[in-house]
Amino acid sequence: MNDFTTGESPTYQVSVLELAVIVLGAITLVGVALASLWTEATDNMLNPERAEATARSFVEYEIPGGSEGVLGMTIGAAKLAIVQSRREPPDIVLLVEKNPTDQRPYQRRWRDGQPVHADANLDVDREQASLSFRVASLLGVRVDFPATNSYRQIGNFCGDRVMVTVEEGQHTYDNDANVTVPAVRYVAKRTKDSVEWTATIMTYGKDARAKAKSVFQSIRCK
Repeated sequence: MNDFTTGESPTYQVSVLELAVIVLGAITLVGVALASLWTEATDNMLNPERAEATARSFVEYEIPGGSEGVLGMTIGAAKLAIVQSRREPPDIVLLVEKNPTDQRPYQRRWRDGQPVHADANLDVDREQASLSFRVASLLGVRVDFPATNSYRQIGNFCGDRVMVTVEEGQHTYDNDANVTVPAVRYVAKRTKDSVEWTATIMTYGKDARAKAKSVFQSIRCK
């Protein structure tokens, strides 16, 4: 009598349920890894010191009383940063962006402080800073107020003379709807050498105009 095995390994068939468990487990591991990376990236973006370092990596500025970072983002060659004053509540908020663009460099001629030929790049309003506005709003930073007066003036921004949009109105504090203070917003954009720079400044308080002008004049692009 010959009792022996054939040496063939038994075939094991994976059930649909087992396959589903394996796939779900893999998806869970990937999800956990991505969540961890996202949390780390978010923590870095929202770290005050890192945020201010990001801002100062492409612009210089001076905020009376000192400043602290709110958010700093770098995506390739594009950068975005939000900083604010150290007062509580903050009375100055600065949003700055640097973005590459395929827009051709342009030349402007000036006579007596006025542009001889109008250029579309001078036509700036706050909607062009919509990305910064949306990001700031998501973070709970107050960057909007009902403007009662709006005008444009020529100013020096990053070494060029550009048209600056100025809006004035009243700012209402979240914790007291009955308290309003003067509010001023500056928006300026400069495009040169295929790089677009945008700055938005919000200031609040009785000296809002002076603070906005001071911060705007302090900005230097790198």
